[in-house]
Amino acid sequence: MRRIVKPLVALSVLTVGLAGWFLGGASAWSQTAAPEDQVRVTSLKKLPWDATLVLSACVLTMRGRDEALNRTPVVVAPAAKSALQERRFRYEGFELTGFTLTAYGEPSSSADAVLASALLYFTDPAGRRATVSLAAEYGLAGKKIEITSAEAVTLPPPKPDVRLLIVLAANVSKTWFSSNPTRTGLLQKVEEKALTPEAARNLPPGPRDFYVFAFFRDRLAPDAGIRLLVSPNPGGMDGKAGETTDLIFNGWHVPVMRGRGSLGSKEEWFVKAVYTPGHSSYVKDRTPRLVGVVSSNLNTVSGKN
Repeated sequence: MRRIVKPLVALSVLTVGLAGWFLGGASAWSQTAAPEDQVRVTSLKKLPWDATLVLSACVLTMRGRDEALNRTPVVVAPAAKSALQERRFRYEGFELTGFTLTAYGEPSSSADAVLASALLYFTDPAGRRATVSLAAEYGLAGKKIEITSAEAVTLPPPKPDVRLLIVLAANVSKTWFSSNPTRTGLLQKVEEKALTPEAARNLPPGPRDFYVFAFFRDRLAPDAGIRLLVSPNPGGMDGKAGETTDLIFNGWHVPVMRGRGSLGSKEEWFVKAVYTPGHSSYVKDRTPRLVGVVSSNLNTVSGKN
């Protein structure tokens, strides 16, 4: 890496501030193979400036911000750009709320290049979250830094956050599902009609049809397994599986289950969200896990409601 560091320093004064601006003021955790509880909070100025600049360029590419990228001293090779951009999705509108530098140094393949890797943490105004494992290899190309290769992989958390909402079937329109909905639009409609604990208590006695919507906040693998179960017990993973349709919006899952039962009555029962990581989630433990529970009285037992 010695052969590349000295020329890179000549660009540093001009571009460090620019990199910080493109990263949106994100907080940074500098980590070199340290345990999670030893991650040290630091500022952008304490990170290797060239790695910060390259991470900035990668984020701009993932957002599809080519015009902004053109104003930086970084160019992204076509192969790297293809690896950073998904076919049908961009991180436009997502704020980079933090990142963890996981590696920085000379790759085994070349002494004229630098390899930097990091975990990127994204959040958008609708509350969606995504963690991306990023790796980029780069070097000098004239007066520019060129990212020659890159990889970006979504990393779902071991226990994703889910919000469970119950809506009376009479208040659910078929257009919610048939008019090419967006996750944000569907969430707004569901929130407007969702039962509250007080509304459930005021319902006339007797069973009624309802829908359960489970909005997962974290981006998951496409092959993630999600089941919604109805059970007399709030704990464990026992219960009767309802007929569930899993709506997937670019990796954000919204399983929907239709059911029938008494809501707001003394005979309380529970809806559980059980999550199994997908094969492409890079999680070694793929056993099912309970991630959210809501009661028939609309009280949240686990997770947010």
